[in-house]
Amino acid sequence: MAAKSTLAELYTGDRHPLFARRDDAQQLDTETFGKLMVFAWAARNGRSDFPDRDALAKEFLENRKSLPEPASNLMNPEPRAIGQAAIAEYSQYMTAAQDAGLVKRYNPAFVRCHVEVGLLEARDRLDEFRGKYPDVISWLDERVKKLSKA
Repeated sequence: MAAKSTLAELYTGDRHPLFARRDDAQQLDTETFGKLMVFAWAARNGRSDFPDRDALAKEFLENRKSLPEPASNLMNPEPRAIGQAAIAEYSQYMTAAQDAGLVKRYNPAFVRCHVEVGLLEARDRLDEFRGKYPDVISWLDERVKKLSKA
């Protein structure tokens, strides 16, 4: 295999450090989905507060049946004794985004989560994956559009 000669060739798609993978599989995982979720929010809202966990869970879980195949197994409702169901994988989504430097999470968990990636960078990153997961990104765009109005 020939060596990559430029940074642009080296850091495209899954080879970019934000999307580093342990294998070359094309399967969407919770870490990548979490980053795409943050990029979708930032592409519409820029550097801003990410929706709180309950608002996000309500919007996502209400529309879970329309979630495209590559991501359909990445979102499962977690029943709660009090209040609405949560997304079981939510912590994995946000941990991946935090590890990549896309969000800053404050403690405790109910305190705001701030998106650290800008509008243009987020749009560029989404475009990199639009060819691979177009239906997932369209689904995320619709959810973010509704959450942005709330």
